[in-house]
Amino acid sequence: MPDGRHFLYYASRGEGEEPGEIFVGSLDQQPPRRVVESSSLAMFAAPGYLLFVRGKTLLAQPFDVDRLRLIEPAEDVGFVMDAIRLVSAELARKQAVIGFSGSPFPLACYLIEGRPSRDYAIAKAFMYREPGAWHALMEKLSTVVVRYLNAQIAAGVHVVQLFDSWVGALSPSDYVTYVQPHVARIFAAVHGAPTIHFGTGTAALLELMAAAGGDVMGVDARQSLDVAWERIGFERGFQGNLDAARLLAGWDATQEGALDVLRRAANRPGHIFNLGHGVLPETDPDLLTRLVDLVHTETAR
Repeated sequence: MPDGRHFLYYASRGEGEEPGEIFVGSLDQQPPRRVVESSSLAMFAAPGYLLFVRGKTLLAQPFDVDRLRLIEPAEDVGFVMDAIRLVSAELARKQAVIGFSGSPFPLACYLIEGRPSRDYAIAKAFMYREPGAWHALMEKLSTVVVRYLNAQIAAGVHVVQLFDSWVGALSPSDYVTYVQPHVARIFAAVHGAPTIHFGTGTAALLELMAAAGGDVMGVDARQSLDVAWERIGFERGFQGNLDAARLLAGWDATQEGALDVLRRAANRPGHIFNLGHGVLPETDPDLLTRLVDLVHTETAR
């Protein structure tokens, strides 16, 4: 990554957990600059995935897994790589460009359920009922994710992040059985840039996720940063974890929360300051700029 210890990752999301516009930047950017508009579902724009439509399921039967082909990022989602090359050239390594992908579990949930869910019961039922088809699906998605992330690295991103946004819906034993081996395969096969492993609602899974891989572990705002970091070991990088709702409450609440995060990080090397799970659409951009200034000031050496 470029020089500097703290970086900010920004993502705006629409209603519910829908992926939205993507913002990437470092603490040297004021205000944060929108450089890529994409989503963790961009790979579904490739031929063979176009049957995925919001509200409709693509994988209703086990044999439907065979209908999904393995994408070639340069050919199938070349627009993402073109955007990365443009952004990387413009920033000229002055700021970190972050690439990302959804993890196999949330991608599988989208394909099976066709929309975000409160409990992912349909996807989990498929997982329990058809374990062979489930693992075949996860293997395909893992291969796609590896190709997608490596292509982003080749196009110029400095770090990549794997979003396992809904993995907190699984028990530890189910994570080990149905997800962890596939995630571990991804981190073993992604090369050329540091990797961030992020999930939400993962307090019960944190050590298992760390064992699956990632140079940096990320958590949402529902965990205490210092406690979570200690659980995986301070020798590993850690990302987190201001509650995005604080920015909706104004500067006093934002400052209070940010200072608490920094206090828990204790100026350790390897901390990436960010929001727990993306910028909410109603957020005042000026507060983001003030937040950048605050983190700069408080972490100056």
